[in-house]
Amino acid sequence: MLGYQYPDSPIVIDDGSPAQPEDPIRYLAATRPGSLLPHTWLGADSLYDALGPWFTLLVDAAARAADAFARAAAAAEAGSGIPVRVLTLDFAAHPEVAWQASAVLVRPDQHVAWRGEDPAVVAGAIAVAAGHRPVAAAAHPREEVTAHGRD
Repeated sequence: MLGYQYPDSPIVIDDGSPAQPEDPIRYLAATRPGSLLPHTWLGADSLYDALGPWFTLLVDAAARAADAFARAAAAAEAGSGIPVRVLTLDFAAHPEVAWQASAVLVRPDQHVAWRGEDPAVVAGAIAVAAGHRPVAAAAHPREEVTAHGRD
């Protein structure tokens, strides 16, 4: 299970980072889209225990846009009905995970759907991860909204 990934899935937004090499001995606990979310402990509880049958947006507490990510996730849930929970963590307190972004969107199956730095693309990423929008539309959410006359 460790190292399993599928970045070419239509419900994953590839961030262009290099794929993790498949190696049965070495495992890099990274949040590359398409990969299984690496495990870490949150005190006595597992990070996996904080996930559920909803999408989870993990946000670095130290990120300048932490509040904006939370607002974007709430707006996406309100607008789409897709359940999203925000879990704010101190990413620096978990150096065993290569977070590589300020926010990481995790699907209910514990796979990473998206990671990034821009709260403006969270709604599009959630829509793609839920299968409601093609990946190309999430890459440029403002252009899609303008093209449909909803700007």
